[in-house]
Amino acid sequence: MKLNQDCIRDILLTIEDMDYTMEGLTKESFEKTDRMQKYDPIQILYTLKRLYDARFVEVAFAKGEAFYVFYIVHSMTYEGHQLLDSIRDEHIWLETKKKASKVSSVSIPVLQNIATSVMKNYLGLD
Repeated sequence: MKLNQDCIRDILLTIEDMDYTMEGLTKESFEKTDRMQKYDPIQILYTLKRLYDARFVEVAFAKGEAFYVFYIVHSMTYEGHQLLDSIRDEHIWLETKKKASKVSSVSIPVLQNIATSVMKNYLGLD
């Protein structure tokens, strides 16, 4: 499955909006949030697992019957906040995606580097 860059951003924005006084959002609750409704549940699960593998988010995964995967989204790590801060601004995000589209795919760290470069350029820091 291909990692969807927009889904990465939307997941991080959704987690940022969560109420951290709660114990987390269940799979069903997370998938019903406004930003997540446009994605297939399998795409959300896949992206969450990759973000978890990269230590950007804290999620508890459990397998149920017939390959059903349950999860609870708890929070975003410091690294996740760093990534989100580099891709949060809509203008920066659109320019980042435009630059990243010049190749067939980019890793999350490369995406973050592109966004940082775009932001520095936008702020006149380059």
